[in-house]
Amino acid sequence: MSEITNLFDDLNKSFIEFKDCNNKRFEKLEKGQGAAYDAEVVDRLQDRIDQLEKGMTKFSRPAGGGNVPRDEYHKQYLTWVRKGVEGPDLQKAMTEGTTTEGGFTVPAIVADQIAEKIAEFSPVRQVAQVVTTSQGASLDYPREDGAFTAAWATETGARAASTAGTFTNVNIPAIEMFVNPEATPALLSDSAFNIEAYISRKVGEQFGALEGTGFVAGTGTAEPLGIIDASSGISTFDISATGAPVAVTADGVIALFYSVKSGYVQQASWLMNRTTIRDVRTLRDDSGGAGTGQYLWQPGLQAGQPPTILGRPVFESPDFEDPGTNDNRVMAFGDWQRAYVIHDKADIVQLRDPYSNKPFVSFYTVRRTGGAPVTVEAAIIGTVTTT
Repeated sequence: MSEITNLFDDLNKSFIEFKDCNNKRFEKLEKGQGAAYDAEVVDRLQDRIDQLEKGMTKFSRPAGGGNVPRDEYHKQYLTWVRKGVEGPDLQKAMTEGTTTEGGFTVPAIVADQIAEKIAEFSPVRQVAQVVTTSQGASLDYPREDGAFTAAWATETGARAASTAGTFTNVNIPAIEMFVNPEATPALLSDSAFNIEAYISRKVGEQFGALEGTGFVAGTGTAEPLGIIDASSGISTFDISATGAPVAVTADGVIALFYSVKSGYVQQASWLMNRTTIRDVRTLRDDSGGAGTGQYLWQPGLQAGQPPTILGRPVFESPDFEDPGTNDNRVMAFGDWQRAYVIHDKADIVQLRDPYSNKPFVSFYTVRRTGGAPVTVEAAIIGTVTTT
């Protein structure tokens, strides 16, 4: 039996065991009996499900590394990374990549490896619309305010202009971000060490974590405008019970789901952090009576398929706020291809610095990206309150 099959079987068995234990906990709570032991078992099973899901994510990512074809630019880049040598052939090959920053544009193969790693650490990038430009510092993205009306007409009837809809531009600047990974001379001189993969991983992880925070919680000042920032324009919806502790409720999550227009739901997905995911896993739709409902959260059923809440995919995004604090923004649901646009500049630029922090060699790396909500009616933010 393959590794992926074993993981799926283990995940499904763990979830069945989790549901059975959680149902018993519900029954005891409904009868006014203590359920501390059951809660401890539920938490252990939650940990097990988290571990299994983490193990499955590698099957949803494209295989990286391996022997890739290298053009002359790529070969000269690797020589420059390892030795800092810019001989006649290297200089000629890299002249095309020289930028106003004084560095070199990394080869497409390396840029792709960095982008892969960025996507792993930046959940919003996996679901949002990404626009890449090569010119200009900002992107004016057209946003439709209000709906343009359609009407029936006879073959010879008059056609009035469509009304109500207007276009405005959302300005999305591509903001500079940098990272400065280091390597020792010994690593650079070791031909068996994959220095290209090492730099790509270091750069991608740091860029991904930074932009991931920006796309969720950024203020829009020298960073992206994030989904849950108060100025994002995306509406909020209270998903906690009236007068109850600031906790996520099944009725609240279901109501949040139905608050998004039907036209956006088919492509919609959920974003929330791991703490909230664990809370949602315990929720059932008991609208038909206590103990009769289905669990809102369900595991993915095949490789590359994320778990779902109410049938729509859920992606873990660590920068969302935790339940338990009044007015915290704990989740969001929407069609992110319409609701959020990421603006990337095409090039990643790198400088090799063997002097500033001897004996280490630094690789100062710069890219530009930004993001902002666009069609704000395509998404909604779930909050928890005490009122």
